[in-house]
Formats: sequence, C-alpha cells, structure tokens
Amino acid sequence: MHQATLRIRSSNVRLAHDLLRPVQSPTWGFQVEPQGGREGPRVAEGRNHRIAPRILTLLLVGALMLSRPAAAQRTGSSKGGGSVRWAGSETCWVTPNPVPNGTQFSVSGQGFKPGQMLDVFVEDGTSLFSQATGDGSFYASERATYLAAGTKQAKVYQMGDRHRTVLATCSFDVY
Repeated sequence: MHQATLRIRSSNVRLAHDLLRPVQSPTWGFQVEPQGGREGPRVAEGRNHRIAPRILTLLLVGALMLSRPAAAQRTGSSKGGGSVRWAGSETCWVTPNPVPNGTQFSVSGQGFKPGQMLDVFVEDGTSLFSQATGDGSFYASERATYLAAGTKQAKVYQMGDRHRTVLATCSFDVY
C-alpha cells in the first residue's frame, strides 16, 4: 500500500469563518457580501419585502395615468370627450324636400357650437359627417338611394358621443 503525502502551505489555508466574512475591495471601495451561510436567508427575505412596495408603486402610477384622461372626459374639456348637452337652439332641415330618389339632397343646420364635429345619421343607413362653421351652421350632402319611398328622418349627433345624444332631428319625404 502506498501512502500519498499532501503538502499544504499555511498561506493557502483559509478557515471557514474567513469565507463568511465580508471582503473589502481595495481598489473600488465597496464590500462584497458572501452568499449562503447565515446571511443568505436574511438577504432573500429583504428582497421579497422590497418588491412589494415597487409593485404597489407601479399599480398606483398606472391608476393615476388612467384616471387623468377619464377625469378630462367627465369634465368636458376642450380635448373632446365629456358629456354632450342639447342646448335647444340646434335645428336642421333637408333640401330639397321632397327628395326625388336617386338625386342629391343636403342636410343643413344651425345653432351648433362653432367647430363642433357632427355625425348625421339618416334613416335607412346613410351616415354623413360635417363640422359646424364659425357661425354654428353646418352642411352635408348625399345621393338619395333608398329602396322605398316615404318619410325619412335625419338625426344629428356630436361626433364621438358614445351616449348618442340627439342634438337635432329633421324629417323629409322621398318619392
């Protein structure tokens, strides 16, 4: 049987407690913490506690970002959205009346807010778009292509109003 001899220099030997001690970096000026040992669980617990406030902060910031546009829409700011109220002065009419089927007709109106974007929905599916001029009047035209003659109705809404508040209504005859 052979015996193996192992020579160890005393400068290479480190004790276990030396491995768990923080090491000071002489060149960069920071400490390196050892992993594992008695420091490991406490560090891991600290990380879990630091994540919860970050998630809470992100949720709070997200809620604030979503609530600002919603508040602007509720207050009726100049950026659009908001509630639409019928002022009572909006009127519309169709020319010519009666309209021969297959010919051009126009829907006009007055009493709207200057610059107001308008949707005009005519019975049987015709949609017209217009914008009120500086004096509050609008004009939109289309060709009458109805399957049946009779009385039709046009309704004027503010463009983008999800509640579809009717601002003005006018009737006309198609023959």
